[in-house]
Amino acid sequence: MKIRNGFVSNSSSSSFVVLLTDKVLDITDEQWQGYIAYEIGEDNDDIDVPRVRESLGKLIAEGELWEEDGNYGVISILARALDYCIIATLDGGPEDGRIVAADREIVKKVLE
Repeated sequence: MKIRNGFVSNSSSSSFVVLLTDKVLDITDEQWQGYIAYEIGEDNDDIDVPRVRESLGKLIAEGELWEEDGNYGVISILARALDYCIIATLDGGPEDGRIVAADREIVKKVLE
């Protein structure tokens, strides 16, 4: 398994570890629309801003978001928007796509 810092666009084979900040909640609907258009395209009916915000809420509440739970595309959008929060990218197989929120206290201990 490779570990790489930064953004990788193929989320179906990548898992992202993010350290969320308060700045995450300041992303506007217009910014989300831009991320959706960039990652999925303008003519997408399946993914809209409310769905992305709901998925972000689930990531914050549960600490992870799996692609196999119907979040294909959403993870790419979140990874693009949260690029500044990504602390590691784990490349795996085609079913491994997910995004995981790192525990701030554990990260602090590791860095000490």
